[in-house]
Amino acid sequence: MRYSLRSLLISIGFLAFALTFAKLFYSWAGPVIPASLVQQLEPGLTKEQVRRLLGTPTEADVSMWRYQRITSSSAGFFDLYFDENGKLDWYDDESHFPGFP
Repeated sequence: MRYSLRSLLISIGFLAFALTFAKLFYSWAGPVIPASLVQQLEPGLTKEQVRRLLGTPTEADVSMWRYQRITSSSAGFFDLYFDENGKLDWYDDESHFPGFP
């Protein structure tokens, strides 16, 4: 009985650590933007429409939103640019962190 309780407590502790690490990593890395969502982007979408589609950006200012992306094979930024009326103008998914494929 004592051994089983000890194993259970160790397992719970490890799970809590893993979940905390995953949450911290996600808040740093941001969500992975799947290609199926990128294909739905089109010029003229409002910022609210983009937010509903992709979620909250990692960084945002008046004319540019940035999503940080990390997958198992690459890492980089996904930048969206808005015109003076707040409508999506274009996006760039080509910049990668140095040292990553």
